[in-house]
Amino acid sequence: MANQVRFVDNVGVSAFGSTAGNDALINAVANENIITFTKGDNSQFSITVDTGSGGGFFNTSSLMITASVAGSDLTFTKGDGSTFTVALPSGGGGGGNGIFTQIGSTDQFQATSSLKISGSTLFETPLAHSTNLTASDGAAKYALVVSESVWHRNANVGVPTTNAWQSNLGGTFFNRFDHNTDIAEMLRYMIGVLSGSAIGPDFADTEPNTNTWDTVSTSYAGISTVTKNDLFHGVLGGTNYESGRLSIDWTSSAFINFSKTASYREAQQYYTLKGFTQASDRGTYGNDTGTNPFHGSYGNIPGTILNNTNFETYAVSSTANKTGNSTVFSNTNFFGMGALTSGNATPYTVRIIASQSYSDNASNTNPDQSSNTFHTSSFIDYTIDAFGSTGQGLFLGKINPPSAELPSAFQDGRFVSTPGPITGRFYTGGATSKTTISSSGYYKMHGVVSGLKTGSMSVFQFKTNTNAASIFYTPNPYQSSFTSEGALEDITNSQPSAVVSNLNLVRTAFTATSRSLSGAPYLKTLNYQYNFSSEVSKSFDPVYGANRNGSNSPLVHSKSDNWASLGPTPTFTPTTVSVTNSGVQTTGGTSGVLSADKSTQRSNGNIPHINDISFLSSSYNFTLNTTYNALSSNPTLTFTSTGKNFRGTNVASNSTPQNFYDATLFGQNSDSGSLQIYTQNQGYDSSTLTGFNEYFTGENFRIKITDALLNSTYAAGDKFITGSFQTNDEGDNVIGVNDLQVIPGSSQGKLVKPGDPSNGYWLPALNSAGYSYYARVFNMDSGGSFGQQNNLKIDVGNSGIVHWGDLSGTSTIAVAVIMQSSTAASLGGSNKARFTDIKNSNSEPSPGVITAGTTGTNPFGVDIDIRTNSGDGNGVENGISTNTRFIIPLLSPRGTTIDSGISQIIVLVRYKGNPTPITRINAFTN
Repeated sequence: MANQVRFVDNVGVSAFGSTAGNDALINAVANENIITFTKGDNSQFSITVDTGSGGGFFNTSSLMITASVAGSDLTFTKGDGSTFTVALPSGGGGGGNGIFTQIGSTDQFQATSSLKISGSTLFETPLAHSTNLTASDGAAKYALVVSESVWHRNANVGVPTTNAWQSNLGGTFFNRFDHNTDIAEMLRYMIGVLSGSAIGPDFADTEPNTNTWDTVSTSYAGISTVTKNDLFHGVLGGTNYESGRLSIDWTSSAFINFSKTASYREAQQYYTLKGFTQASDRGTYGNDTGTNPFHGSYGNIPGTILNNTNFETYAVSSTANKTGNSTVFSNTNFFGMGALTSGNATPYTVRIIASQSYSDNASNTNPDQSSNTFHTSSFIDYTIDAFGSTGQGLFLGKINPPSAELPSAFQDGRFVSTPGPITGRFYTGGATSKTTISSSGYYKMHGVVSGLKTGSMSVFQFKTNTNAASIFYTPNPYQSSFTSEGALEDITNSQPSAVVSNLNLVRTAFTATSRSLSGAPYLKTLNYQYNFSSEVSKSFDPVYGANRNGSNSPLVHSKSDNWASLGPTPTFTPTTVSVTNSGVQTTGGTSGVLSADKSTQRSNGNIPHINDISFLSSSYNFTLNTTYNALSSNPTLTFTSTGKNFRGTNVASNSTPQNFYDATLFGQNSDSGSLQIYTQNQGYDSSTLTGFNEYFTGENFRIKITDALLNSTYAAGDKFITGSFQTNDEGDNVIGVNDLQVIPGSSQGKLVKPGDPSNGYWLPALNSAGYSYYARVFNMDSGGSFGQQNNLKIDVGNSGIVHWGDLSGTSTIAVAVIMQSSTAASLGGSNKARFTDIKNSNSEPSPGVITAGTTGTNPFGVDIDIRTNSGDGNGVENGISTNTRFIIPLLSPRGTTIDSGISQIIVLVRYKGNPTPITRINAFTN
């Protein structure tokens, strides 16, 4: 051949025919023009390829580029496209074309015939001897070695080398197995045995989380709100005066700073243009009269407004929710996310789509993608590709297999609070400033959907989120960027002083009645009536109804009433003129609002003018109703008229104080002092003849200090006239020079000496001797079975009484008792009427018979007999903690007997000087 031939690579066995048997060609190696072949039994043979003459080894056209086998013919193709064929030797016993045929033009071969391999020369394991060492390690015992995996339908189990099949296996299913049993059959039987045994669950396979994605929950941030009342406070002085409204003619008020009205007027014009206010919001006159621009309920501005701190934080987030009750999971809230990829996480992606729309006018409160002033929309994708979580709320978990011997196969996950693509609010032209009035309007996030794409999914699965509610926003109007004129401001610059005028007090009625007791007059009934009127101006300039410090009552009448304790609560009405931000609320002949010239009275609901006048005429009615009052001082009554301006600043004016007691009104001398009050009827006395108690509320059972007293009975004694009005100063001589005076109380009075500088009332001192007396009769038989009594007990509430014969002190009290059984007539003979001194003393002898008219001891016109109490000690009853109760033993030999028919006694009390008055006398028997 003219061209030289060169092999550039080894030729693999797959390039040849049959590889069955020892004669099969398994390798060919070229060295220049010599080809050496290796057969299946490792024997070799060589052939020389004729390359022709001439030099030039490596002529390109003569290079062999392919070789193919057909039976025993090996055909070569050279670089110039020419071919030549070499007949292959058959070797020993082989021959033929072989059983393998090429599959198309691939390097793969197939055979349809059966193949039997007899391994005369066996192979060792291709693994290193250090791997899986066994007793036969390194032994050449393999007739077939395959470098990759083999797929076959089945294979027999083989021949054991230790124990033969069907030996020592009698009586078991295993005895059915022999060397021809299929491996698959044996494995399937064993797996069935194991899965049905107690350890079967240990062989459970991995399972997926069967929970699925059900719904999405939607959460919106930046949606907290305030009320309109929280945001707007008007222009009349802030929250303190927000309720106020501008009066008629406010534009001519000296208390308005008109340089500060421009900002609120610009805001009115903008809001009116957008429908958030109307022309009618400026009041009946169109100049804000009767209004407070931008107060808490002004205009058509919604009552709920976005909090401006939330303007930039508007955002949506989405959370996936599962459905199902899978018992396999990495987290109870997760749902299935498919299989792992080669034991690793299979990524998944979440897509959030959202739109935001804005409306700048009141006619569109619910903007959307088709109806808006501005609209924007976008989406955002988040992907997780490793187990765990991301900052965007994507979670991915690996599901652990039921056995540590098994590899994980499945994953699950969930996305939680995954943020949407839009943050903040956008209005006209995409603007984001929140401080200008042009940002006012309705904002809404809508069209929110959440998508999920996992594993081999080519498109997202979407679920619809809940749309946000439309929220109105307008900026804080009291900051400098609100309008081009700046912030809304307080347009008032100062306040006027209210002016109270025409103060007038007239007593319209007076009536009084009196009663007497112990020769002194007492006030029994009384009625006073007054009318108090006044006016006030400058209350509505320039604002009315602000309700600050009571400014809704521009004119108030009040009273400083010290009379109230002397009767039921006096009536005093009306006391207030009311003007709220709804206008005048008080109308009528006694109170209301008048025009400045007083020619027109404002009607209910009318807006006042800045120079209107409030007027008020109040009636006061007092009726005496207290039982007793000593009137130690003369109570006064003062009326006050209080006028207020719109800020509630007070101006007060008082009437002349009115004294409760006016001597000229009561027909008394001006130097007589105040009448005490005692409203019980004339002749009233809370005590009774048989009641055993005297509390000095009357004198019905008092006996005069005359000789008739010595008869010791109520019937025989001279009594005081109590049923008609009689007083000493009118010449009735009710109280004599030796008498003590009874002064009543509400439930308990007292016994005093006339003229007592500390305790006396009305009457002057009636004697200079210093001794005065009081006698009170008691009938100790109160009815029922009454027999002879053993003891008489007298208690005057004073433990310091002295003996009747003791005249040494300056202010003392002595008490003696005359009984019906110890009168002169009862004793007979030459005996005198006999008194028993209630105080006993072993050191003090009985005074005995005392001559008539003896100063201090006998005020009568006849002699009397004074005997000492014969009781134990000084006569005080034991066991009485006050030591005020004295016991007189009743003894017939002494003429001291109390029994049926002779049951009356007279207690005689003597004061020397002005002792502390006694307030009761109690008499008991046993």
